[in-house]
Amino acid sequence: MMYNDLRGSFPIHSIILARCGKLITHEEGGCPMPNYPPRGGRPKRGQPSPKGKRRKRPAAYDSRKPSSYLERDKRQGYIDRPYRAGQSFEENYSNSYAKRAPAERKGRTMGKKKKKTSVGRKVVNAVIIVFCVLFIAMGGLMVWGHSALSSMYKPLSDGEIDDNNILPSGLTQEEVNAILPGAGDNLTDDLISDKDVYNILLVGADDDGNSDTMMLISIDNKHQKLKMTSFMRDTVVDIPGKNGIYRYKLNSSFNAGGVPLVIETIERNFGVNIDKYAEVNFECFRKVIDILGGVEVTLTESEVDYINERWHDGNPLTGGAGTYKLDSGKALVHARNRSSGMWDYGRTARQRDVIRATIEGFKNTDVVSMLRIAASMMPYVNTDMNPQELSQLIYKAPTYMNYEMEEFRIPTNNNVEEKTVQEFGGAVLIIPDIEQAREDLEDFIYNDIIPEGTMPSTTDRVRSGE
Repeated sequence: MMYNDLRGSFPIHSIILARCGKLITHEEGGCPMPNYPPRGGRPKRGQPSPKGKRRKRPAAYDSRKPSSYLERDKRQGYIDRPYRAGQSFEENYSNSYAKRAPAERKGRTMGKKKKKTSVGRKVVNAVIIVFCVLFIAMGGLMVWGHSALSSMYKPLSDGEIDDNNILPSGLTQEEVNAILPGAGDNLTDDLISDKDVYNILLVGADDDGNSDTMMLISIDNKHQKLKMTSFMRDTVVDIPGKNGIYRYKLNSSFNAGGVPLVIETIERNFGVNIDKYAEVNFECFRKVIDILGGVEVTLTESEVDYINERWHDGNPLTGGAGTYKLDSGKALVHARNRSSGMWDYGRTARQRDVIRATIEGFKNTDVVSMLRIAASMMPYVNTDMNPQELSQLIYKAPTYMNYEMEEFRIPTNNNVEEKTVQEFGGAVLIIPDIEQAREDLEDFIYNDIIPEGTMPSTTDRVRSGE
């Protein structure tokens, strides 16, 4: 009987042992085994074979393979093993390396073909890489932003109050109280607040430690308005000092106790709750305006002359009264102008005009410029808003900038008395009816009512022909 499944015809008692590369019969006593490593003793990666060189597959191997088992064995990479003489092919295969546990076959990939990565898979991998890069960049930006915002954080503390800086030089408390009687009569502990209104006191200071700007910025979410209230620095108020109550100018509270004493003085005189503060150096305004490329402000003819007289950059303003785009230098000169009519009343109106114009400039600012502005402001701003509160405020800033803006001032025209005091070196502003001033401020901030006697802005004065 002949075995016809192989190439040619062979006796039934013969088998093919592909490892030897020739026919082997039982009568011949088997085939001498090639000099291969013993079973299970394959050299480790990086070590030489027993004769110091790699083994070579028999030349006749590829032309002497059976059609099924060996073909599959070759594809899976397990063909490289010795066959035993005197056993059938099936018996050899049953004891072969291919039947071992997966852990024993680990790393044996001879003969395997590397799968090609599909185009779709490459696209997915590319998208994943891009997202990973973006997340890393965003994470780095968040860390930087948190660190930068933390540098501005300065919690409000009581601090030291120097009563000597409250009073004018050479005068005692008794002498000042004799000129301005009633010290302590105007203070209150009943503060008005509303969950829909967020009050931030903006204090502008120069390098000499003086404050020319005290402005309350009220974010009124109920009526969707952004409200600015200026407190004139020469307004006579009751200042709670370290050793008693002093009746003197509002800006002396900053000289004596900094922002904490200013907040306490405004709250206890006018009965309005102040949620947070921001102390800003005037140099900050210049940097912000430079990045914005200037601000558009409407000027009177006298204001144009004032800027040209005090700011010499070779580019004077021409054309008389009208709207101009001011650079940072001209804008700062204009904001501190108290000589072009209406004394300190006019200066607070000009300050509000510049801030209004700056907010308008923010509306058309791209993200890159916003980041530059934030970075430029950090060395010049102190605030008791923590990084989380600042992040939330910045996040909602585009919404707030679209709110309608309104202005107010303390004292109002119909509730003020100007008094020149020789010992004080100038005039002071006395509020005859402090209760009326509190009601006016409450109406403006919380009830959306603009009281009578408010000083018009420079724009309104130009339109009215003043």
